[in-house]
Amino acid sequence: LSKIVQPNCGLITNVGKAHLEGFGSFEGVVKTKTELYRYLAQRNTEITETLITGETRFKPDAVPFFVFVNGDNEFLTPHVAECGLPSLTYGSPGHGYTIEGEVVDCTPFLTLRWRKADGAWHKVSTQLVGAYNIDNVLAAVLVGLCFKVPLTAIDHALQHYAPHNNRSEYRKTEHNSLIIDAYNANLSSMQAALTSFRQTTAAHKMMILGDMRELGAASADAHAEVLRQATTCGCEEIWLVGECFTAAASALALPPAVKVRTFANVEAVENELLSHPVSDHLILIKGSNGTRLFRLPEFL
Repeated sequence: LSKIVQPNCGLITNVGKAHLEGFGSFEGVVKTKTELYRYLAQRNTEITETLITGETRFKPDAVPFFVFVNGDNEFLTPHVAECGLPSLTYGSPGHGYTIEGEVVDCTPFLTLRWRKADGAWHKVSTQLVGAYNIDNVLAAVLVGLCFKVPLTAIDHALQHYAPHNNRSEYRKTEHNSLIIDAYNANLSSMQAALTSFRQTTAAHKMMILGDMRELGAASADAHAEVLRQATTCGCEEIWLVGECFTAAASALALPPAVKVRTFANVEAVENELLSHPVSDHLILIKGSNGTRLFRLPEFL
């Protein structure tokens, strides 16, 4: 892809335990994604060699190829250093990053503050759900600053962007409040979503989780790990959709205080909701796109 697009800068937002069936392991995911870094490093080598030999393929004042990187990401930063790439960094305060920021509140919308190194703080309330989205917000800020987007325009965009793509989407229906994150799911994203949901307060909480696809040999352990974490999130009910979560629920000794139900597919969930509607709950909906949980909001 890098050879097709031929970028002169790059950003890898995250690496997670996704598509393990195809990449073989988490290390395979990291290796594949960081091919972008190696491509940019090779292009920098070509620029240097061209300037030395006097060829004219690049302008003498060519800007080095560079990356934006989350300085807190222990899986990405070593590869940037290994490639010797110039980088602009973002992350948590106190590390000298180009941009730093931190979560102020998340109930359920993310409020954060950010600043350029040693600059004034900007406090921004977003329409994104989940503390884990702060990394995406800081990345967007850094890219905007790099390409000379005014500070006021950056803050305005962060405040007014509202997702409508089943990714970290908050939707209030006539009967419930929904957190819809039903576009994809893997162990890393599930854990982040559950951690955030646990920190979100509501009188009545519930979650509907769909199978995580393409995890290969790691699937059984991953679903068991997610289910164990789900039972600690303060939910009255946990509904599980798909054979992988159903198997995990059968194998684990779950705490009796949480009502866990299993469903073969989304159609079974829809039928249950038609027969026994749920109301007055904050509901997290998360699963791989193939489980089709994105169909559920109209029943809630």
